[in-house]
Amino acid sequence: MENASKALIIAGAILLAIVIISLGLIVVNNTRETVDNANLNEQEIQAFNDKFINYEGTGKTAAQVKTLIQTITASNAASGRTVTPDQLLKDGRTTFSGSDIKTADKFDVSITEYKDGYVSKITIKCTNR
Repeated sequence: MENASKALIIAGAILLAIVIISLGLIVVNNTRETVDNANLNEQEIQAFNDKFINYEGTGKTAAQVKTLIQTITASNAASGRTVTPDQLLKDGRTTFSGSDIKTADKFDVSITEYKDGYVSKITIKCTNR
């Protein structure tokens, strides 16, 4: 009888150890999945922002600004996220089209707002008028 009770105690201990190990594996897998999702989200944000960060700076050419405006338009149509060109100042006027940009114009481009980590507003300013 004494051997039978010891065998039951050992069997119970083994079952308890299996349950604890299983719970540990579940926690590790859930944590790994959360970390992987966070990394994918960061990569998605970086890929989205890179399209616009390349245009940031001073002394940008008219061709670069026209391409930026096209990139903003295409991104707004495709991504579901809106990037707003804040203002394009020329002769005291505000416009968002590239049609009246002269080839000799120079621009300062800066990202002025982020929303949830994504670029949401870009300021484009003509510097030579």
